[in-house]
Amino acid sequence: VIFDHFMWDVNELGGSFSSSFGKKLYEWSVSYYTTGANATVFGGLREITRYSFVMLFVAISGVSSRFSKNNFVRGMLLAGAGIGFTLITVLLPLIGIEGVYPIRFNVIHVLAICTLAFSGLEQIYRRCRSDWAKNLFFACTTILVVFALVAGYYFLEHFYDGNLLGGLFFQPKDKLETRISEGDYLSLFPAFGWFLLGAGLGMVLYREKKTLFPSVNPKYVSPVTFIGRHSLWFYFGSQIIMYCLIVFLSAVLNIL
Repeated sequence: VIFDHFMWDVNELGGSFSSSFGKKLYEWSVSYYTTGANATVFGGLREITRYSFVMLFVAISGVSSRFSKNNFVRGMLLAGAGIGFTLITVLLPLIGIEGVYPIRFNVIHVLAICTLAFSGLEQIYRRCRSDWAKNLFFACTTILVVFALVAGYYFLEHFYDGNLLGGLFFQPKDKLETRISEGDYLSLFPAFGWFLLGAGLGMVLYREKKTLFPSVNPKYVSPVTFIGRHSLWFYFGSQIIMYCLIVFLSAVLNIL
C-alpha cells in the first residue's frame, strides 16, 4: 500500500523532475499506472493484483477485529480518521497544493462502516441464548456475506448508472462514473463480505485470542506486530512523509 501511494505521488509530481534518476523514476511511475491495452508488465501486474491485495487487507482487518477490546470504539476512531482524511484532501487543493485529489470514500471509510456493523452483529450474537437463535444468526450472516460478495463482484463486471449513492455500495468498472471520489476509492461491496469472512475466520482460529505460533519468540516478530498495532498511523503518516520528502528532494535540493 505504501509503495503504491509512493508511485502515485511520483506520477503526479514527477513531471518537473530534472535529474536523470528523477526522470527514470517518473517513467517507472507512468508505466506502473498505465493500464489496459498499453499496459507494461509492471502496470499489468498492478492491474491484476491490486484489487486482490485490497480485499486481502480488508479480510485481515476482519480477522484483527477479534482482538479488539471494543469494536464500536475502534469503528468510531476509523470513522473520525476517514472524515479527517476527506477534509484534508478536499482542502489541500483549495490552497494550491498540487497532486492531491479529494478522497471521499476509500478503504478507511469502508473499514469504519464494516467495523461498526460488526460491533452491532457482536451485540446481537451475545443476545442469542438458544441454539435456534444462534443458528438463525449464522444463517442471516451467511446470506449477508453472500449478498455482499455476489452483488459487489457483479457490479465490478456489469455497468450501472453510476449514481452517487450507488457508488457508496457498488463499484463499476469505470469508477469515475460514480462521481464520488477523484482520488483513491473503494466501494462497500464486496469488501464488507470479505471483512465478515475475515471476522468469522478470526473467531474460529483465535477463539482464545492467543497466537497460533506460541513457539516463536515475540521479540523476533516485534517490528511486524508494532506496525500491525499502529497500521492506521503508518497508513496516514507514510503518505504525508512521502509527499513532503518528494517535494523537498525535487524543489529544494534538486536531487530529483
